[in-house]
Amino acid sequence: NSYGLCRYNDILQSFDFINNHRCYGNTSTNFSYFCYGCYSLTKLPDSLDTSSGTNFNNFCSNCYSLTKLPDNLNTSSGTNISYFCQNCYSLTKLPDNLDTSSGTDFSYFCFNCRAITKLPDNLDTSSGTNFNRFCYSCALT
Repeated sequence: NSYGLCRYNDILQSFDFINNHRCYGNTSTNFSYFCYGCYSLTKLPDSLDTSSGTNFNNFCSNCYSLTKLPDNLNTSSGTNISYFCQNCYSLTKLPDNLDTSSGTDFSYFCFNCRAITKLPDNLDTSSGTNFNRFCYSCALT
């Protein structure tokens, strides 16, 4: 269970903490609050294994300095993607191949991500049932 693994860890500025807490080859399905409130975190490691994840609620919420998500971030089994990157003010884009095809709850998805100007062309929200405040306060053009 990766629930709240890095939660409120303001001093997390390297990958050492994530590396030492078995986030590679992870069999957890719950990535809820995974890096919630890691204010100084700028990026996640490319080899972060989220392939078994079904719950990505608040995955990186309130990571104010996060500029990049791994290009190979696997959310293909995620049904709850609500508050996914809420308040990630520095995040400029989502990975082009972000698979959200299983997602049903997209409420507050990328809420207040002020630097995101465009969503990936292939972002699949066709299974979604809740889009409350979806990308609200983003700079989408």
